[in-house]
Amino acid sequence: MKLIWLTEILDYYDGIQIFAGQDANGCSYVGSLIDRAGPADRYLVTAAAPEHLRQFREGRLDLRTLLLAAPGGQWYLSLDQEGGDTPLRLTPQSGPLTATDYLPEPGLFLDAAARPARP
Repeated sequence: MKLIWLTEILDYYDGIQIFAGQDANGCSYVGSLIDRAGPADRYLVTAAAPEHLRQFREGRLDLRTLLLAAPGGQWYLSLDQEGGDTPLRLTPQSGPLTATDYLPEPGLFLDAAARPARP
């Protein structure tokens, strides 16, 4: 089982909607809230190339494209029951991500207020 640590909250509304994270090897991940399962939040998580994550932060790449661009096409589910500084446990999934209803609709970009200013 893979563990990642939350490094940045990218979107927050009544809880974390989208986050960036890293594993112990420094690989980047992005997570998107799927639903709330009782006291836990359930997330779709994929690895994210640093360049793609940067483009998403800048509003040049939508979330769906970022999630589908996961290196190797691997994707995971995670339940965040504890919150705080505890790592998230990622459960690997099989089958194509496009065959699920976990992906957001095309065109979901970060709110302009959440994006860093361009020089």
